[in-house]
Amino acid sequence: MPKALLDAAISFDFRALYGDATLAIALREWVSARVNRQPAFLRHMAEAALQARPALNRLGGFATGDPPNAPGTLNLKLQGARIFIDAARIYALARGVPQTNTADRLRAVRDALGLSETDAAAAAEAFYLVQGLRLQSQVSRQIGEPETANCIAPGRLSRISQAALKEALRTAKDLQSRLALDYQL
Repeated sequence: MPKALLDAAISFDFRALYGDATLAIALREWVSARVNRQPAFLRHMAEAALQARPALNRLGGFATGDPPNAPGTLNLKLQGARIFIDAARIYALARGVPQTNTADRLRAVRDALGLSETDAAAAAEAFYLVQGLRLQSQVSRQIGEPETANCIAPGRLSRISQAALKEALRTAKDLQSRLALDYQL
């Protein structure tokens, strides 16, 4: 993703932390109005979002990589969480949804995506599962290994955790398929 597009995408996650929250609300409404008048911008965001692929191979198994210091792992930030975050951000921007939390965004755009309440909750749960495994990995890594902080070796997970992670990544893949269809990519 080009740096300018990445910076723009991240800036859409702002929220009021202190002071007059109405200022943040007004800014979000202003930004939302401009984004919705630029469908090409959302299409570019969707195109960039599709660059990250879920860590699944064609047969539905894990697609691991061999980064230095962490062979046989998958990156849960790039090949998991980012997919949910990007899709939720794009759909929230396209629909003028004010939420900035990924799970809240997924729930808020469920009607626009044609998801049942159960499926929207499952997408949020899948995101939280990936994030939980990612945090566990970060806690267990050495401070001096920042490049592998988001990597896990799926073979070290229990069979139940492996199955849950595969299902979460399938959910991410489904979100990407929907994004590609909606933006004709």
